[in-house]
Amino acid sequence: MKTKVSDFIGSAVIEISAESIYFIIIGRDDDIDMFINKISRHDKHYLSIPMNIPIANECDNLQNIYNKTITIDSSTEAAQFYAVSEGYFDGFYMIMTMKNNKIDFPKIIINDSFKGSARSAIISWIKKNYGSMPKNINIKPLTIVGLDENILVYVAALD
Repeated sequence: MKTKVSDFIGSAVIEISAESIYFIIIGRDDDIDMFINKISRHDKHYLSIPMNIPIANECDNLQNIYNKTITIDSSTEAAQFYAVSEGYFDGFYMIMTMKNNKIDFPKIIINDSFKGSARSAIISWIKKNYGSMPKNINIKPLTIVGLDENILVYVAALD
């Protein structure tokens, strides 16, 4: 189901149709490790992955570590590319999830009950899973990716 998501970019309101939202939580190594420690749950395994390593390469490394097939999709790789093009690479890490042998970014599904902006949905997810909203986080839209579905991509940078 496609739902229109409105968000502010500068002074313009942009409406797009998307099925889900990726938000790439980015920061320095210590900040990302601290964030993961606060959000870790049993249903998902969170990973800290260097921004300057392509996700496909990291997927190969994880397959060797866990001795099982781990998958990613092209939308995940494209989302990383856009985050790197924003200047987040050397010295930055990103949080990814691993569930059912698939690595992905944290994702919010947009359905008929979705209300509000993508930014407010990301803030709600962070508050729910982290316990509060970090003061040093900057959330901004990046792009839309996806072949099979439209995925709105945001960066949540821990500065």
